[in-house]
Amino acid sequence: MKTKALQLSSLAFALGLSAQAPPGPPVLEDLLPASSFASLRFGGLDAFVAAAQQLPAAGVIERFLTHVPADTRARFVDRWFDDAAQHVRQLLQRQGIAPSDVRELLGCPHVLGIGRPTITGMGPSVALLIETGNHHAAVERLLAALEAIAARQGVAAEVERHSKLDIRTWRIAGGPPIHVFDLGHALAISNSIGYLTDIAAVLGGEQPSLAAGSLLGAARARLAGTVLLSGFANTQRLSAMLDPVLPYEAADWGAALGIGSLDGLYAGTAAGPEGGSEILRLGVRGDAHGLFKVALSKPVDLGAARICSANTVAFGALRLDAAGLIGAVDHFLDLLPAETGSRVRQQLQRELGRGLRRAGTSPEEVHGLINAFGDQVTAALSLEQGALPKPELLVRIEVRDAPRVAALLQRLTAMVADETGLEWKQRKVDENVVHFVNVDVEQRFKLSPCWALADGALLLGSDAAVLVRALRLDDPEDSLAAQEDFRTLATNTQGAFGVLHLRLFRGVDLAWRTVETMVFPQVDAHADDIGFDSSALPDSEAMGALLDTSTVAAFADESGYSLESRGALGSGAWLAAIGVIADEVLARAAKTPPRIY
Repeated sequence: MKTKALQLSSLAFALGLSAQAPPGPPVLEDLLPASSFASLRFGGLDAFVAAAQQLPAAGVIERFLTHVPADTRARFVDRWFDDAAQHVRQLLQRQGIAPSDVRELLGCPHVLGIGRPTITGMGPSVALLIETGNHHAAVERLLAALEAIAARQGVAAEVERHSKLDIRTWRIAGGPPIHVFDLGHALAISNSIGYLTDIAAVLGGEQPSLAAGSLLGAARARLAGTVLLSGFANTQRLSAMLDPVLPYEAADWGAALGIGSLDGLYAGTAAGPEGGSEILRLGVRGDAHGLFKVALSKPVDLGAARICSANTVAFGALRLDAAGLIGAVDHFLDLLPAETGSRVRQQLQRELGRGLRRAGTSPEEVHGLINAFGDQVTAALSLEQGALPKPELLVRIEVRDAPRVAALLQRLTAMVADETGLEWKQRKVDENVVHFVNVDVEQRFKLSPCWALADGALLLGSDAAVLVRALRLDDPEDSLAAQEDFRTLATNTQGAFGVLHLRLFRGVDLAWRTVETMVFPQVDAHADDIGFDSSALPDSEAMGALLDTSTVAAFADESGYSLESRGALGSGAWLAAIGVIADEVLARAAKTPPRIY
């Protein structure tokens, strides 16, 4: 098979792996009945390997391995794998189990479902579904080996017929029975005949599936690439059981809090050509203007990217509706009994007023400042070109009442001048004024923290140059907003209240000359010790493709909350690499030829 390189370690070496045909899309979750309380999904080592081969790191690792001497690979890689494989082989052979069969079993997709309680099964119904595919013979051999182990303990398997299903059953004294049912393309192993009957009904289209009757289907569709691991808790049915016994006022309180029914919790990770993809979804239906949602209910505005440099390496934006949150608190207190609401308000005002007086301000002034500022903050970190790339930070805070904010800034700058002795200076930039102060950090770094009020916003900068550049950026093609990766970000994060975007490929472009100058000579100087020289290291183009971009976005709406990430740094990429390591250990334990290199 054709050899492909895969990222396997964050240490000083990496591994490669031969290509395999990617498995078909797993459908096991769609066999679980809607009555299921939870599910866990393992994509299988075949899926891990296939996903790892598509990762941006694959080409970089392949090139690295071709430049590493064979004796170095044997010393740092082969020896570790062979030792691990020997331990696995000895452990399995003592049980009469072939490592090759275990490898094939773990190559299959698995889904664990948890359903209604069962009396004969002594607890909740549990079913393990294994999509055997072309590994069916290996799975049957493993079952035969387990039957032999059980027979030595005096437990024999019997074939029983339940509701037109032929099921193999092990009955263990003092324990729950174990039932095995062949679904054709998959095996189902369970402690519950009832649960197996429901699964068969879903397969036959007689019952709805868990994915179709809950948020599971929609949540997993947000993952990009091959799903490696996921888990889902179906709380919808439990929430529905509580509705008839809740107080009559619960609906009004729930609307005020933004909390209605709890529909479920989903977490999943995937990997593919874009790197890793993760999602955490909490399904909580409720009014988007309720107490626990209103602050996060407005989508972030990415328009500030128009004043950010194309050399931006990190961009973040967050929108929080503080005024809406205060209104939601008032509305919730209005729903409380009059005496209780009044007492809570008095206590809040007393504690808040005491704390603000100590800080030299008042509730009225704080409320005025909250209204003076808008609800969005944007920040961008750039590396501007030079002999050494210079990091520059730009922060934009939305402003509604510029005179009030200007007065506050004047007081703060005067306070800084009095306490430090630093002199604030001004620079005119077209129709705007940049206020800055020169700071010498330990006589090694010179900064000029600055601020300006312009275009309905307060701009803060780590250096006067960054504000001047932002205020004079008149060519849209030179801004972050015009870059292809940012346009993709804007499409993928529509509706998010918070976004963090890392443009690591741009950092590599700007800083690589410094890396080559400082790091490569050190590698060459120690080539005899580490086993390779700088010719094995990637160039800037390869490293930029490896790191590429990573994005995290947060969402809140009437149906719940979500946290989604996508990019080269995602955990899915690392999970795929771990799966490749496990697959290679099992391959060597089975005494098959090593597939790396």
